[in-house]
Amino acid sequence: MSRGIKNVTSSSDSKQNGNHACSSNNGTSKESTKESIKDIYRIFEFWNEQNIVQHRVFNKFQSAIKSCLEHFTVEEIIQAIRVYKKILDSSDH
Repeated sequence: MSRGIKNVTSSSDSKQNGNHACSSNNGTSKESTKESIKDIYRIFEFWNEQNIVQHRVFNKFQSAIKSCLEHFTVEEIIQAIRVYKKILDSSDH
């Protein structure tokens, strides 16, 4: 007899703070997609708020964010944007 395979991730695979939209699929696919879209828009809006480069075309930026979310949490991505902005504004660089 075959049993259904349950999607289980180790604690090292899933993100600790729960801000990662792709870390687990405990809810329905629809709920997961909604959370993912909310995360993507949050990052997109934060990027544009930094006045680095204003992106108008969401689709290209969306695919880049999705790729990042496979490896990093929302908070990690936002922190990286903060650091990038700080470097750009610094007179040392």
